[in-house]
Amino acid sequence: MKRFLSIAMSLVFMFGVLYLPAFAALDPDLLSQPNNLTVTQMVADDGNPFGGVILRCKIANIPMEQDAEEIDCYWMDFQQKIGDNGAWESIGGPLTSEIVEGFYLSAPGECEYTFTWTEDLSNTFVSYRVRMKIDDTDSFTEPAAVTPWSNVTSVGIKASPWAAPEIEKAMGYGLVPDSISDDFTGPITREEFAELAVRLYEIYTSLKAEPAPSGTFSDCTNPEVLKAFKLGIVNGIGNGKFDPKALTNRQQIAAMLNRVIKVIAPDADFSTAGAPTFADQKSVASYFLENVKFMSKKGIIKGSDGKFNPLGTCTREQAVLMAVRSYESYK
Repeated sequence: MKRFLSIAMSLVFMFGVLYLPAFAALDPDLLSQPNNLTVTQMVADDGNPFGGVILRCKIANIPMEQDAEEIDCYWMDFQQKIGDNGAWESIGGPLTSEIVEGFYLSAPGECEYTFTWTEDLSNTFVSYRVRMKIDDTDSFTEPAAVTPWSNVTSVGIKASPWAAPEIEKAMGYGLVPDSISDDFTGPITREEFAELAVRLYEIYTSLKAEPAPSGTFSDCTNPEVLKAFKLGIVNGIGNGKFDPKALTNRQQIAAMLNRVIKVIAPDADFSTAGAPTFADQKSVASYFLENVKFMSKKGIIKGSDGKFNPLGTCTREQAVLMAVRSYESYK
């Protein structure tokens, strides 16, 4: 057995897959779909400059060695996808002895796969999945049997490449609330922005904000929203409602961030002289215009192609970048 394990490990290093004795007479229905796939990111070190991941999963049924009648190709197909829209690709790498022993000695099997990165993916959103396969040894072009894919698990920052560096800074500052940390590419809601704004206030001032009474809004009891309301950063929409799941646009974000700055730096110069003029400035609502001018003058909110796009939906990553710029402008 030890000799076999050593050979199996050598094959893994050579081909990036786990070849085990399988079974010409094996009923494909005996293959079990891997489940509970989890991923842990490894820290880079001198011997592993880019880090990597440890993938763990469970497989309810692993055919036993003593059932083998001839050698076929039975293996785990691990795949990796870089970015949200990347292509799935099979990956190889060293396996621990625990996974090989797990195939033969445990049911359900506890499997562990260590994959070392060959490039810096530390700030990249990377996803993984796994399935079990029996290859057709006559052709090796199509599997003789295959399970469905496991659940998908991911590490890293799900954000646009241009936003990742400032998002990493925001996380280092402690500005990012848990509610948006799973996906920065989606639109930000009023509730989520209130949480972000309160983080900015509390990190900057080192003070704990006090919430308004819990009954302030009939549709929202989130204490972070109540803090933002008491600080004067956000308002209700009337009739005792806040509308927490409503999305925000760029001119609204400009106004709310301007209010944050007035709270954390009340003695700052809020003049708008010298602010850039946007081609679509007439589309900015009059009661938001001074906010837009001030935030654009400070470089906290930027336009694109000479336009501000005041009614454009604000994404989480855009809001985080604005919060980072606000923090760094006044810290």
